[in-house]
Order: sequence, then C-alpha cells, then structure tokens
Amino acid sequence: MRTAGVILAVSLAFWAQQPTSPPQTFKSGVDVVHVDVSVLDKDRNPVRGLTPEDFVVREDGKVRPIVAFTPVELPPPSPLPSAAWMRDVPPDVIGNQVPREGRLVTIVFDWTVRAEDMPFVKPTAESIVNQLGPADLAAVIFVRRSVAQNFTADRRLLHSAIDQTIASILDDDPGLS
Repeated sequence: MRTAGVILAVSLAFWAQQPTSPPQTFKSGVDVVHVDVSVLDKDRNPVRGLTPEDFVVREDGKVRPIVAFTPVELPPPSPLPSAAWMRDVPPDVIGNQVPREGRLVTIVFDWTVRAEDMPFVKPTAESIVNQLGPADLAAVIFVRRSVAQNFTADRRLLHSAIDQTIASILDDDPGLS
C-alpha cells in the first residue's frame, strides 16, 4: 500500500510538471479615425443640419462606415459695429482677461498643407479673420514651425501671420508653387 502511495505521489508530481498547452490567442483590431469636416456653401456660410447619411468616407477607394457623428454648431458671429474703425482698429490696451462676449478663434495650418492647397487655404484663413467681431481674439499657428501669432484682436497682425505662414509653406514646397 505504501508503494502505491509513493507511485501515486510521483505520478501526480509528474503530471503537475507536464507543460500545459498555451492559451489560444487571436489577433483583432479596430481602426477608428477622427475626421473634422467643415461644410460651407458657395457664399462660405456653414451648411447646417447635416447627418451621417450626407457623408461618404472612403479609404483606398472603399467606402467605410461612419461609426460616430457629432455636429458642432458655432454661434453666429457678433454683429458688426456701426463704425468700421471699431472692427478694424485693435484695442489700445491688452490685458490677460478674455472678454466674455467674444470668441477665441485659432487658425491652425497643419503639417499636411501644401502649396497646391493655397487657392483654398489662404482665402479661408483670411475670411475667418475678416469675420471676427470687435470682442473676438484669434491666433495663427503653423504646426511645422510654432505660433505665428498669439491671440490678438489686431487683424493686421493676423493677416501678416497668415501671409508669413503661406510664404513658409511655399518656400518648403518650391516644386508646387
């Protein structure tokens, strides 16, 4: 009986040392890409009320499903002041406080902007600056370099930063200018 107990103990120890088969694994993945879209009419006004059914997303020619959709409605710009100088002349005093009635607008030139995009990019950026209200502040950022112009209400500085950014893009991409 003692021998049977030793054999049982040895066989249990041997069985416990046997390698177990590795757990079965499988590879899977989900790729979701975030895409921001602005839709403007021929007068460069936002088109409102769009739904996912109004869009088609293609990757390498294949239609891909839209898995999430969130429309963003910006408030209309502040009414223009009665005198043009109130809109065009920057304030004499700049502080750290942002006026509550104004908007903060950031114009970002992404690293993907190329010289061939200029017929669309520059007029869009200039239109944004031209639509700023007197209490709005805007900044121009060029991802390839740095901040071209920090937040300001001075349209002249913003237009200058846009021009400098466009010139920099054209300099970096001389074959397309």
